[in-house]
Amino acid sequence: MLSEHVCLVPRVDVLGIDLGGINQPIVEVPVATLTGWNLRTAEFTEDDYCDLCGMTIPLFETVAERLAAGDPRPSLEELYQSHGGYVRRIVKAAHTLRAQRLMLQEDVARVIVEAAQNDVLK
Repeated sequence: MLSEHVCLVPRVDVLGIDLGGINQPIVEVPVATLTGWNLRTAEFTEDDYCDLCGMTIPLFETVAERLAAGDPRPSLEELYQSHGGYVRRIVKAAHTLRAQRLMLQEDVARVIVEAAQNDVLK
């Protein structure tokens, strides 16, 4: 007799990101939904979960793009308002992890420089 194979995935927030654990700044201040699992396509057992690789689903930049696509997740514009707003949130997330002794100072500096140099809302 075959038994049912149940696949469980973590509970998620409004962006579809797993709840719980220690979030690195790029997860705490996301530009995409990030998961540790993925759905398989039809040729690999349709609708079955694959726990060997995750997926990244980018957030839309503007409210207009999000609404046109029918995406219920907030846009980058709604989350951060501007590139500076995004960088400020990254700085806060990195400093919080440093204060909790979960991130080294040199990593905090690197994450902040990377955020300032990226093109989020530029």
